Amino acid sequence: MATETNLDIYKGSVFGPFTPTLARVIPDVLAYRTDRDLLRCGYYHPAAYDSYLAIRNVLVMGTVLSTMCWVIVVSDLPRFAWMAFIVGLVATLLAYAIPRVYLSLSGDRRADRIFSDIPDAMDTLVMGMTGGLSLEQSLTRTTVELKSNAPELAREFEIIGRQTLAASLEHAFLRFASRMDIDELKAMSDTIRHASEMGTPVSQLLQQHADQLRQIRLQRAQQRGNTVALKMLFPTIFCLAPAAFIVILSPPLLELRSFRDRENKSKGALSQESLSDNLKSRRPQAK
Repeated sequence: MATETNLDIYKGSVFGPFTPTLARVIPDVLAYRTDRDLLRCGYYHPAAYDSYLAIRNVLVMGTVLSTMCWVIVVSDLPRFAWMAFIVGLVATLLAYAIPRVYLSLSGDRRADRIFSDIPDAMDTLVMGMTGGLSLEQSLTRTTVELKSNAPELAREFEIIGRQTLAASLEHAFLRFASRMDIDELKAMSDTIRHASEMGTPVSQLLQQHADQLRQIRLQRAQQRGNTVALKMLFPTIFCLAPAAFIVILSPPLLELRSFRDRENKSKGALSQESLSDNLKSRRPQAK
């Protein structure tokens, strides 16, 4: 009965009840990083980790089996067999690494989007609290306001609201900072915890952190703007520079070809007769 209950969480996964078996075929070397990136991407389902491993392992095993089939097919030709083996090895490494890289990049992008929306959400939360609403009511109101403009942050605020009802605000923000793995949010959760212990108004503290996060967001935007020139260097070199060289060098090259064709004709400066006459004229006269 317990086994059937455990398998119920895999009903919505790609491979169904076979997900945990496929997930254990190839172990995950950095399990804690994978779990962190899954949380940053917003995959909170209990079977998310096993589903990711199952998909990655199926890709790897499919690539390995395809490579073996190709090597067997071309086994009579050693050269092609080695080529198939090398290509299959590279494809297997890519099948293992690409899902991990994609998960990490997706988590970073989602965390950046959420971090950019936090200052405005904090302002809305503080406005509700200073307007007479309780903390729970203000969280609910902020979540409703965020659903149209920042749905990802609205989902996180909904989780924060539920955890606040179950435990406390500092616990909810601490879990939120752990999910996003952002240092500024971890510092804010620690400050909220200290403020709750000292009896400092939470609304005033949230307003101060909103201003700090807004300043950090501005600094990050400026840093990204400063790197635009460096990022544009490579498209300029590989895309615009060849076209510019063609435009600049084409006229003299065409003129040089025309000169060569014209002077290679009879009685031209580069013709065989003219070269022979020049050689004869330069030879010393026999005494």
